[in-house]
Amino acid sequence: MKQIIQNCDDYNIYRVDETYLRIISEFFIRSNYLHHSNSFVPATIDEIENIYQEELAYFENSQLFVAEDYNSNIIGCIRLMKWDKKKTLPIEKVFGINPLEFVFNSDDCTIWHIGRFATTSCKGHLNISLFK
Repeated sequence: MKQIIQNCDDYNIYRVDETYLRIISEFFIRSNYLHHSNSFVPATIDEIENIYQEELAYFENSQLFVAEDYNSNIIGCIRLMKWDKKKTLPIEKVFGINPLEFVFNSDDCTIWHIGRFATTSCKGHLNISLFK
């Protein structure tokens, strides 16, 4: 599924389904390499697969959004997830922080995790598309 949310001058924003998880995983990794190393570094299959598997686990409670240029190249992505308080969040995995330790009444709270946020400033540079 690919549902248009916003039509803009140079790009469109879509809400997408799980068929986009692998392409989002690849875009996320490649965008981060480009941002942090200032050069294009090829992502490994293992890196993409690890992110993909994590996103599969989160998908049930998530909403995924992508921005695509008019050549169907992804230029941005983000995932919003309503946390079930069972799955391990990235903040726990990476930093050892359990968000529930900072909430007064964890039974009554809802926690949303925003993740897989990535954009590219190089139009068409990553050339990641479902249609290639």
